[in-house]
Amino acid sequence: MFADSSIIKNRISTIILAGGHSSRMNYPKAWLMYNNKETFLESIINIYIKVGIKPIVVLNEVFTNNQWKPFLERMLEKAIVIKNYHPEKGRLYSLALGLSELKTEEATFIHNIDQPFIELEVLNELLNSFEPNGITLPSINGKNGHPVLIGKPVIDEIKNHYSEHQTLRDVWKIFPKRKVEVNSENVLININTIKEYESLPQRPEYSGRGLMANLTRGHDPLPKTKLK
Repeated sequence: MFADSSIIKNRISTIILAGGHSSRMNYPKAWLMYNNKETFLESIINIYIKVGIKPIVVLNEVFTNNQWKPFLERMLEKAIVIKNYHPEKGRLYSLALGLSELKTEEATFIHNIDQPFIELEVLNELLNSFEPNGITLPSINGKNGHPVLIGKPVIDEIKNHYSEHQTLRDVWKIFPKRKVEVNSENVLININTIKEYESLPQRPEYSGRGLMANLTRGHDPLPKTKLK
C-alpha cells in the first residue's frame, strides 16, 4: 500500500491520545459511539490496523474503571493501552508516556481521540510525503489538520526532553514541517463539545437518546476516583 514511501511499514507506530478529562463533553470521548458498532477509539484503532499498525493508546486512568470495562476489554485485543495517572500534566506528558512504549522509532502518527474521522488515503499521502527529520501534517485550503506524522528526531526530543517544554507547540517550533495538501475536510474536524457531537450526521440514534440524556442533564457519569 505504501510502495512509494521511504518508511518500512513495520517501523511505524501510532500514539492515540485519550488521556484528558473530557470535561467539556462530560463523558469519555474514547467511549462515545462513532457509529452503531464502534466507539471513537475503536474507529481510530481499526483504521490503523488496516495499514498494519498496532496502536498505542494513552488513556485516562479513570476511563479504565469497572463501568468502562466492556469497552476496554475490546481495545486490549487490538491495541496497547497505557494508563495516564496524571492527566493534569497535559497532552505533551501523555505523548511522552506513549512514546516511552515504542518498540520501533522510525516514525509515529499522533492521533487525538476527538478526531475520529480519518481515511486510508490521508495516511497514505502523509507516509509518501514523510519528512524524516520533522513533522508531516495534512493541510486543506491552507488549514493544517490531523493526524500528524513525526520523525525520529521529534520522537527523541519528546521522549528525552519533554519536561523542558511547556506544550507540544513548543516542540513543533524546533523542527521542519512538511504540509501535505489532501482532499479531505475530515482532517480539520474534532469533537470537543456536546453540540459538536450532536451535529455528527452518522451519530447512532440508539445511543443518542440515552447518552445525550446523560450529557445534557448535567449528570457527571465519571466516577469520582482520585487520580494517583
